[in-house]
Amino acid sequence: MNNFEHIPWLQALVKDTESVIHEIFETTGSAALKELLKSQHSGGKRLRPMVVGASAQLGDNETQALAYGSAAIELFHLASLFHDDVLDRTESRRNRLTSQKEVGISKSVLTGDYLLAGSIHLMVKHLPAEVVRYFLDTIQLMIRSEITSNKLQYNWDITSKEYFDIIANKTAVLFAMAASIGIRLTSSDQTAIRHMSAFGHQLGIAYQLVDDLEDLMGVIEDSDNDLANGYFSLPMIELLNAAPKHNKTDIKKYVQNLNETNRIHLLKLMRTFSIFKTMIAQIQKHLDAAKKELKYFEAGESKKDSALAVLAGLCEQVSQKAHKIVRTYESMADRKMAEPPKKKLAIA
Repeated sequence: MNNFEHIPWLQALVKDTESVIHEIFETTGSAALKELLKSQHSGGKRLRPMVVGASAQLGDNETQALAYGSAAIELFHLASLFHDDVLDRTESRRNRLTSQKEVGISKSVLTGDYLLAGSIHLMVKHLPAEVVRYFLDTIQLMIRSEITSNKLQYNWDITSKEYFDIIANKTAVLFAMAASIGIRLTSSDQTAIRHMSAFGHQLGIAYQLVDDLEDLMGVIEDSDNDLANGYFSLPMIELLNAAPKHNKTDIKKYVQNLNETNRIHLLKLMRTFSIFKTMIAQIQKHLDAAKKELKYFEAGESKKDSALAVLAGLCEQVSQKAHKIVRTYESMADRKMAEPPKKKLAIA
């Protein structure tokens, strides 16, 4: 959590969220399942509880339900990882085996289902009905988006609009929920709720753009390999749009035989056609839009000041990560084709 981890209200929420999550882990009835859940949950940035907590600080009322809402979102996010790892055939995350690699596809899918049920149970038991409906609507949108994403797998004609529709209804809606659920529980100001939802949406778009940039070729530590799995994200879409016809033939050949040399070819083409600059500009556009939504909230109270600082700081962290990834790719593009394959690169 970097510079934010010592903020009292954030420490308290993360602690309470973890307590709720681990209580669910402890009641699984299976020692093996409990250990798997703890293993896959450990690590991570706890980004969504940070956003939930900051959102709550911008309201004026107290709530006892915040940790349950935060835990439900974390459990749902973890469930989506169990399922995504199967769909994407991901083998490692945070320097450990993914669940589908560790226990197999069937158990990974079933564990994801268990977590999804747990997250819904928390919402239904502890949160107001309108928040539960919002949560269920979000789940439905995300599942529809995943179905659309799978339909477009290996589709060379995917458009940027189709791509943005997918990430808007897959990642951005979850961030919008995390960013608005806190203030939904601590305020009746509908305008404030809309601003926080819009903040989360824009942050989610930027976050997914960075994630897809990182996962582009599977050359950065703990990243997926979107190209090898047939998922053409914005960098690839932009390259196909920008490149002349003769280059497009080469691009398809490089992707279909994605060895070390062809990865470097692709990175060189992306640099030639300014794809990395385009990505940074897109990411920054959405981060600027996110920060603009925060201007609705008046500063002056210490808890609101710290909450706004956390939210603006998260935007800055996303921006910094994007620039680190681009520097890594630029460095790779400068390498000679004859160099031997190297292990995945760290960007931290």
